[in-house]
Amino acid sequence: MISLWLYICLTCFIQQYHTSGIMDNVVFAVNCGGEAHTDINGIKYRKDYLKAGINSDYGRNLNINRVPKEDMILYQTERYDLQKF
Repeated sequence: MISLWLYICLTCFIQQYHTSGIMDNVVFAVNCGGEAHTDINGIKYRKDYLKAGINSDYGRNLNINRVPKEDMILYQTERYDLQKF
């Protein structure tokens, strides 16, 4: 769950500061639990190749209304683990 929380925070941070030139500093982006995707700002998210933990696309059943439709997939997939950290 920590990784999901971190992923959501980082994704929101990236989207919030796009207009201030922060995007020039993006080094690496991964669509956790999902396929490769280029968002509406041109950020290229890599496919999640990890085998550790559990990847889930259950969120594809949900509409995420606060993001552009083209980028919903970034919020509909995840990778998590049942172990405690």
